[in-house]
Amino acid sequence: MIYNIAAKTHSSINLFRLDENTFSILKYDEFALLMTGFDYTIINQQLVSVFDELMSNELEIRPIRILRRVTNEKWDEFFELIVKEHIDIDKIKIVDENERSVWQFDHHLFVSESMKNKIERKFEGEFEFSEGFSHFG
Repeated sequence: MIYNIAAKTHSSINLFRLDENTFSILKYDEFALLMTGFDYTIINQQLVSVFDELMSNELEIRPIRILRRVTNEKWDEFFELIVKEHIDIDKIKIVDENERSVWQFDHHLFVSESMKNKIERKFEGEFEFSEGFSHFG
């Protein structure tokens, strides 16, 4: 089984990609440990070692900068996850989770059950998990 992962701290922040390593805030809200949008999956610096240690061969972790132009604020403690394997509703039935630990569907991040368990142990109470596409209606 694979699981959709999301930060429990919901944020309505909306980012726009300016270039490969820079994002601008379109709608400001609190930052979450994991933020996803139309063309990005971004994690806070404290998650980098976990994702790198557990799934380094399945994704690229790229440092980014987030800008808030109206206040001239900038944040450099965030990283973009570039997931190498994408999944769809048909493929979920045949996924062998022993081969991979992380997948992308549109702007949603999915992890294997073993990865889910590791993340839950390291970041107790910080994330929500739902089975497969159970919340995609």
